[in-house]
Amino acid sequence: MSLSPSRSRRSPAATVVAFAVATAAAVLAVAWPTPTHADGASPLATYTVDGWKIGDVVAKGEIKRDGSAKSGWVITVTARNGADHAEDVPLETDVTRVAMSPMARVMPRPQTVWSTREQVNVPAHGSVTRRYELPADVATSITAAQAAKKAPSKGPAMLAPVVAFAVAFDQQQAQAQPGAADLANLKMRSPVAD
Repeated sequence: MSLSPSRSRRSPAATVVAFAVATAAAVLAVAWPTPTHADGASPLATYTVDGWKIGDVVAKGEIKRDGSAKSGWVITVTARNGADHAEDVPLETDVTRVAMSPMARVMPRPQTVWSTREQVNVPAHGSVTRRYELPADVATSITAAQAAKKAPSKGPAMLAPVVAFAVAFDQQQAQAQPGAADLANLKMRSPVAD
């Protein structure tokens, strides 16, 4: 009677390979990349050359000077529908501000300085344009940023932070409950027009 352990017919290399294959299979089964649709049935916004596409609607916004506006600045938002049916698009239009140093390695996160929400109904093969007048305090900041950009920069002024404003679109969830956190905000930046 022998008390020695029984010998397996597998070599140590085969055992290592078997465990590696089993581990890889388990990892791939659990962590295989798949799209996550945490927002339910609402359409996801995707960026195109023409703007942000939400469903069949492409939205684009721009900040412009306008002498007829009290503050002198407006946002124009154009939503175009390429489908054969009308689309309701819930959009939040934001004006964002970012101050970035020319020496920075990364751009800081833009801050929303003004926002409006609207349900936009875009007819089939049509477009809808909305015009929003900006408040005086935001308009003053935009005017100052434009003046600073045009001023000559020499010496220490060359290293001063650059302030930029942009229009951003947040996709609103039609079935979201009031107060629910929207973790899938998608933003589009378009530069300030002179």
